[in-house]
Amino acid sequence: MAAHDRAWLGADMARLAAFRRWVLTWQVALGVILLLAVLVRMPFLHVPLIADEGGYAYTTHYGLSGRTLYHLLWFDRTQGILWVYRVIFQTLGRGIVAIRLFAALYNAGSALLISIIGRRLADTRTGLLAAFLFALFSAMPHVQGFTANAELFMTLPALASLVLLLPAERTRMEPDRRLFARESVAATRCIFLSGLCAGIAVVIKPAEVAAVATAALLLFLAARREGIPWWARLRRQSILGAGALIGVLPAIVDGFARDGRAYIRQVLLYRGATESIVSRHAFGRLGHSLWNSLVVGGDVLPLVVLTALALTIYRASLSEDARWLAPLWFLASFGGIALGGNWFTHYFFQLLPPLAIYAAIGVRAAFARGETARWRVRLVTLLSLSVMLTAAYTGQYFAAQPADISWNLYHDRAYQAQGLLVEYLKANSGPNDRIYIAFEAPEIYYLSERQSAFAVVWREPILNDPATFDRLIATLDTPAGPAFIVDVDAPRFQRAHDRLRPVLTRRYQLVAIIQGVQVYRRVPSLWAYPWTEKVDR
Repeated sequence: MAAHDRAWLGADMARLAAFRRWVLTWQVALGVILLLAVLVRMPFLHVPLIADEGGYAYTTHYGLSGRTLYHLLWFDRTQGILWVYRVIFQTLGRGIVAIRLFAALYNAGSALLISIIGRRLADTRTGLLAAFLFALFSAMPHVQGFTANAELFMTLPALASLVLLLPAERTRMEPDRRLFARESVAATRCIFLSGLCAGIAVVIKPAEVAAVATAALLLFLAARREGIPWWARLRRQSILGAGALIGVLPAIVDGFARDGRAYIRQVLLYRGATESIVSRHAFGRLGHSLWNSLVVGGDVLPLVVLTALALTIYRASLSEDARWLAPLWFLASFGGIALGGNWFTHYFFQLLPPLAIYAAIGVRAAFARGETARWRVRLVTLLSLSVMLTAAYTGQYFAAQPADISWNLYHDRAYQAQGLLVEYLKANSGPNDRIYIAFEAPEIYYLSERQSAFAVVWREPILNDPATFDRLIATLDTPAGPAFIVDVDAPRFQRAHDRLRPVLTRRYQLVAIIQGVQVYRRVPSLWAYPWTEKVDR
């Protein structure tokens, strides 16, 4: 072989070796994992919007203009989730695909932060494995991980709060220095920004006050371990609290600027009295919580098992930070789930970040301890089988139709008929006509671009408050009522339908049946529609 040929071959082999080294770097692996976090949600891009997504989109579209929100449009949540939806509308668009795609990209950002936390608590490989597990399991349908829900959006700033705090925990703030002394500036900045991120998470979902609690407790325990005097501990907590306060302040100012009395009544008083752990309904929902815990637990059982191994058998091999953080994070997450009082399955999304991280730490600890090969084989087999089963379970949705996916998950006729209902309402009503969906399907309002005839578009305030339900019936039972009433007639609304039927008989005419969903049109006093159209395509 000629000398120049050998030189060319050697250079080519060197380039190939360099390429292989680049491909095997952790940065490339992380990029592949983040791409996976987006790809596993592709089957759900066209699945019909659920009530939460539709309600947020509808309230964002009609509520953020002028003083409508809280004043003319009832909303029992803080504005953070609406601001997120406004970002979606102004970047990717207003359609179902745009909303779901934004959620997928956003969730990939959470996977990135999980990899950072895993790396700081253990090592780079642990961080990559934690990000991979979160990317895969956070798309599980029972936690509604594919939806653009508040739990998904609050996770990113909550994780950012923790990322900022972990380095600050190891950076001693000198107790004898001034607050902004040169030696403590870095730690002060990290603690303040951590509180700010936690406050932003609270604005998106108030139950994520758990993020503030986690940060405060972690700071307290870190100061205790370091032997810092009480005034320095108080200073740290004050800095964290200032950041959290600034994070929530824009929402409070905006709410009072719109209608302060309504803001307090809807966001604080209603949630506390009806939709919280201290409400009179909370005790009766404990059975619901147990069932939903079992449903979600079945989906994430591999993570639960590996986490239990990490925190029991392999606890001694964990880093000090990992041991201190675990009880704080899990207790705060359970507290956030319980605060809502409803125990919906998507509330359990809050548990996925710590479960993914400690499951990865459990795998690392098993291999680092030098235990017998039997333990290693069992762990690897368990993890491999669980990942294969999860991938197989999720993989079935790649071949299913969006309507079939929706029905299998929710068994809700309003979701099944969503496209045809929207098409019918657009074709048979004007932009200024108001409609009403009995008793919850705000996604129909949003997609059909028609406003609700009643200020409340969520079912809980209507069905749980007799006074609100009376006002609804009075609004519908007038000659100037909504142009259309869509009657889903779900079994869970049976008692409410008993009061609605006389109104439908007296003032409305059945004009269409769309995949089992009845559509009624308001009848003028002198004539009625003599037909019923059945639309079933």
